[in-house]
Amino acid sequence: MLLVILKFIQVYEGDFVHEDVSNRAQAISRLVASNSKLQDSMARSPLTPEGLEGIQRYSEQVRLATGVEFIVIFDNHGKRLSHPNPAKIGLHIQGADESGALRGEEYISVSIGTLGESIRAFTPIFHDGRQVGAVVTGITTANAKTLTEARMTKMLGGISLVFLVGFLAIIIFSRKLKKTLLGMEPEEIALQNTISSTVLKSVREGVLVTTAKQKIRLLPALNIPMELLKTAAQALVHCAAE
Repeated sequence: MLLVILKFIQVYEGDFVHEDVSNRAQAISRLVASNSKLQDSMARSPLTPEGLEGIQRYSEQVRLATGVEFIVIFDNHGKRLSHPNPAKIGLHIQGADESGALRGEEYISVSIGTLGESIRAFTPIFHDGRQVGAVVTGITTANAKTLTEARMTKMLGGISLVFLVGFLAIIIFSRKLKKTLLGMEPEEIALQNTISSTVLKSVREGVLVTTAKQKIRLLPALNIPMELLKTAAQALVHCAAE
């Protein structure tokens, strides 16, 4: 049962992290695509060296500020205009999942690029209603797995703490209960009641047990009026007090 619960938590946390990472990557892609200076630079044809340098600089600034693995801006032909590795600029984007973005679509995909398998968020870039390219923001699945494991560690730590507190509470309660029961186990209590009942039934004269407040606690089945028993109890307490 415990293994099933742990597996369920692992799957749930994996799905949660995947969705969270996807939303984060998508938000970053939208931020990049909405930059008016970037839109103006990409709308120029041909793209000047200064414009290309500005696109790379902006892309890297956002990447470093957000901590994602890569932000790649590419034109309508899939040619990279920015990349964490400058040597990759000018080459066609990898992953075989960019066609939708070149048709003006926004989406999330999981594919393998130059940095390995990653969760990739595509957003098209427009200038005055005309598409001039697209941007993809990626977070590697290895990083997402690390995030999932970190969340699992924290959650399991919390669950372990709850179990530990519950276990200690049970021990404390058990000790207090055992102390209240004079250290006897349930089986011993049942045996003691059986013995007491047997002894009382075998006594003909009668046994009267009372508290200091004159409350009758134990007596056998005798045909004696209760008022007479109460009077006897009062007399016993009075004698004990003297």
